[in-house]
Amino acid sequence: MKKGKQIIFQLWRKLADHKYLWTIVIFGIYIGFLSDDSIAKRIDIRADNAALRKEIKAYDDRYKQDSLRLDRMKNDPDALIRVARESHRMCASDEDVYIVTEE
Repeated sequence: MKKGKQIIFQLWRKLADHKYLWTIVIFGIYIGFLSDDSIAKRIDIRADNAALRKEIKAYDDRYKQDSLRLDRMKNDPDALIRVARESHRMCASDEDVYIVTEE
């Protein structure tokens, strides 16, 4: 029993000799993983930010395409008729519309 206490005391003494090193290690662990502004959370935020930037780019591309389509519909009556027929399934009064679906 006395030998176990002696080993623990020696171990404690060695750890106490490096108290500044342990302080820096504990501080690094706290900053790196446990705090609200940790490195792990920053990495997650950067990944989310990259995903959101891709989504913004996709919406910008879609906006540009829709703007071009709107300009064509404003300036070209045939484009307006084509959109009405394709997207909204509209037809003239003397026409029949058949919708074919694949199963």
